[in-house]
Amino acid sequence: MERLGASQLGRAALESPRTRPVAYVTFALNYRFGHYDVVGYRAVNLLLHALNGVLVYLLARALLGLRGVTGVRLGLGALFAALLFTAHPLQAVTYIVQRMTILCRLGRPKEARRQYGEALRLEPDYAKAHNNLGVTLIRLGDVAGALHHFAEAVRIDPNYGNARASLMRAREMLRAEAGVRGVK
Repeated sequence: MERLGASQLGRAALESPRTRPVAYVTFALNYRFGHYDVVGYRAVNLLLHALNGVLVYLLARALLGLRGVTGVRLGLGALFAALLFTAHPLQAVTYIVQRMTILCRLGRPKEARRQYGEALRLEPDYAKAHNNLGVTLIRLGDVAGALHHFAEAVRIDPNYGNARASLMRAREMLRAEAGVRGVK
């Protein structure tokens, strides 16, 4: 994409193989201005994360206001909540593929599922994407699908502790769903 206009952005948003308009438009913009230079992709992830932090600040301020908190305590309380949010999941922002994690946190797990699927199509042995897709599938109620992706993550990286723990939890969930009918 050498030119960037409304028609190219429209194609990126609406004619992609998956229906993920916001993510695909941001990826198209990243590619247009920086091609495959990861600095731009990470900068956009940081910007999106910062915007989420502003939303957390505004939400915390509104909720604290409803509880009768006023003045300096209101501002500091909201600031503390926003800083806690922005500092805690920082790792998720540094990986380009984590744009899907950010989308999932924004309440868009179906869009995140499609993005992880696309990432795995491009790089099938990416253990972290398998694990994160599994987490997203759990959120969507597909425990069997999640189990498959956790197992793939562990197969790719046997020392991946989060994937191993998630695999065990998914197995327990399936056993509970099946009434302990021998699901391993």
